[in-house]
Amino acid sequence: MSLSALDDSRWLSNSTLQLDETVAEKCSSVVLDPLASEYYQLLIGDLVSAEPVENLNIFRLGPRWILYADIVGNVRSLFQREKYTSVEVDDGTGCISCTVWHQSCIIPNPNTSGASSSDQECRRICEQLFRIPLSARARLHLGVGIHLRGRLNWFRGQLNLSAHFYRILEEPREQFLELLHRNRLKLDVYSKPYDPEAVARILNDSQTMNIAQSTASEAYQVMKEDALNTFTKLDLCLNPRIVDALRSNAEAMELDDFEDRHFIPAKETPDPVTKKPANIQTLVETLIKCLLRDGRIYPASDHIFAYQAYHVVFRSTRSSLVFVC
Repeated sequence: MSLSALDDSRWLSNSTLQLDETVAEKCSSVVLDPLASEYYQLLIGDLVSAEPVENLNIFRLGPRWILYADIVGNVRSLFQREKYTSVEVDDGTGCISCTVWHQSCIIPNPNTSGASSSDQECRRICEQLFRIPLSARARLHLGVGIHLRGRLNWFRGQLNLSAHFYRILEEPREQFLELLHRNRLKLDVYSKPYDPEAVARILNDSQTMNIAQSTASEAYQVMKEDALNTFTKLDLCLNPRIVDALRSNAEAMELDDFEDRHFIPAKETPDPVTKKPANIQTLVETLIKCLLRDGRIYPASDHIFAYQAYHVVFRSTRSSLVFVC
């Protein structure tokens, strides 16, 4: 299967999302499936139908991307190795090869010179913890019900589950209920397509909001360091540190609907007169709104020269300063 034929294209970081890109461009630069990093609880028969995507060790299952899986079944074959146990698990719908890695623990040597009582206590605890995976491994035998969770890999032309967790299913009824649950998940969740555009929009809204919050925090820190008392909006506009912070994140500071927190890039919200992105005065007004929302400032009861005054709340000292805009 080729990535070029899929909706999300390359497997890249969310940092590739750019504010000035269109939604279509964003969708082609990152896997947007919200379940991609979750453990898919599937019947083995459904899991083995997943198709590898090129050589990236990620898989496509219907409309979904899949990297991790959670399965239950019975051990059909078992081969012990020094560092792992190779098993084949069958749940009645299919069979898959699994590599169960042995847990290990580095136990300190009590004969080391200078070993304290705390070292001996650490050794005792480690030995107890080490016996847990050993005892569980001893119970792993042919025919036993098992629950595994791990990373999917493409190994020697077939799907393999590299399991970092497993447990023995004590009750046959538990395995039956697990199989019913996985079939229901397949029908109600995993078979339903997701909307990459909606996911991209949420990611970008969240990213933009975080940038705006960071910019407001930076400006608030400047006010604290400069010990600003009374000033107008023009004074904020002439403060080089605040201006630099606002200009560098101007797109994130543009707001379409402040109450709903719908952030819109500046290129999409030009000034109705100049047809250009908002100037520094508008960005300062947005900064004040952000600070009001976060409770870092609050309106004063009096005006100064017909301008609304605000008190700044410095939480570390519980003091307040007044500035005008």
